[in-house]
Amino acid sequence: MNISLVGLTLHVPDVDHSLNFYKQLPDRSILFHMPGKFALLKVGSWRLGLLQDQKRSFHVEIDCQDLDATCVLLKESGFQLILSGLWMWKGHVLRRLISKRSA
Repeated sequence: MNISLVGLTLHVPDVDHSLNFYKQLPDRSILFHMPGKFALLKVGSWRLGLLQDQKRSFHVEIDCQDLDATCVLLKESGFQLILSGLWMWKGHVLRRLISKRSA
């Protein structure tokens, strides 16, 4: 089974300050910037989001070929499905990690 990280959104207290830091990464481009609220960068083949929000810490996006098998693998790895589309791992609530692809 192939699972890939495609995106990570960090919830930060100051988007513009964080953007100035992450702009220093090699092989990156700014895809979208809403000052004071949100920024999205392309870093290599994945995306890095910066969201001004101190209530949560991060949001992970992965890509997979088999959604059902990936859910089983996540459960076996210690993730808990707490609501439809919401997973918990080691006390951290993770938003919807997986979406089905149309073939």
